[in-house]
Amino acid sequence: MRNAVMFVVLLLYALINYYVGSRFLSLLQLIRPFRLRWFWYLPFAFFACTSAATFVFSSRNLKWVGKIGNYWLAVMVLAFVLFGLTDLVLLAVRLLRKTELSRSVVGASRLAAAAAALLLLAFGLRTASNVRLTKYEVTIEKDTSLDSLKLVLFSDLHLGYVNDHEKLAEIVAKINETHPDIVVISGDFFDGNYNAVQQPKKVAEELRKIEATYGVYLAWGNHDAGDTFEEMRQLALDGGITLLEDEAVTIADAFVLAGRRDSFPLGEQGGSRADMSGRLAEFETGLPVIVLDHQPSNIDEYENVDLILCGHTHQGQVFPINLITDRLFKVDYGYYREGAKQVVVSSGIATWGPPIRLGTKSELVEITVRFGAE
Repeated sequence: MRNAVMFVVLLLYALINYYVGSRFLSLLQLIRPFRLRWFWYLPFAFFACTSAATFVFSSRNLKWVGKIGNYWLAVMVLAFVLFGLTDLVLLAVRLLRKTELSRSVVGASRLAAAAAALLLLAFGLRTASNVRLTKYEVTIEKDTSLDSLKLVLFSDLHLGYVNDHEKLAEIVAKINETHPDIVVISGDFFDGNYNAVQQPKKVAEELRKIEATYGVYLAWGNHDAGDTFEEMRQLALDGGITLLEDEAVTIADAFVLAGRRDSFPLGEQGGSRADMSGRLAEFETGLPVIVLDHQPSNIDEYENVDLILCGHTHQGQVFPINLITDRLFKVDYGYYREGAKQVVVSSGIATWGPPIRLGTKSELVEITVRFGAE
């Protein structure tokens, strides 16, 4: 079944590459006749293979091949959408007018689509790489030994071919600039394949550079799973991260931090998700309780929990997908409150798939938590 699905996906991707290639070729033909059509498709075939190789040969570290493949995927997505929309508009105009459009009109329309795709690509790459700091202030009306807590959250790094140790080094520097009390990672630290991680020793070195009074804690996301999960887990431990796998810990005798396994992991994740209601109930009338749960679709599971920190949605990553995530989730981004329960959902610090963002942002989240009944 898995092989059949992969075959269908690869076939569709090949057809998309052929379609986009044919549209670029039609633009070239406007300038000068190009007779060796098959020769034109060779680079498209090469780049398409780099994208496909990351799925077919997931047990290997393909290094630059995997990186090129991810960037080519961004080119294909934008070009396919814009050429597709342009062709639909041209078809509609032709049917309404009941006449063929001139070659110059078709060419100008497709040229505009190609230019728009390239501009959006450049803008999307820049937006994705620019990590912005988003700040929230949250009050938990429980008395504890702390007056306040500076918590820094990030999610959805998707460590792999595109987001590597150099990206992580930038993130660590930004984290340390905020002087956090605690750093938490709400899932999808990895991109589903340990073999795609470049220079894992340097990744561990960068993680150990994070400066936080109470340490760094991680709860798994749906991509933190699969055949190489144990290698992912070991790398996180080597980086000095405390893993919360359906566990709760009391920190500084002041608050409780719980972390969950993902509810729908894409493969093995060291065990199935456990029911933590009984464990969390121990703290319901005592210390403040903060929960890391990757998917915001789970927030209704919790009662008498003070703050839930999520990721997963990327806020759609690329417009107009954010309109879809807004409908799928009660809260797909930002701050939400329901009674005493408060939720913060991050749009993620990096990207999955095409390394672009349009209409959304890559963010590091700083939350100032204040304690005490008013």
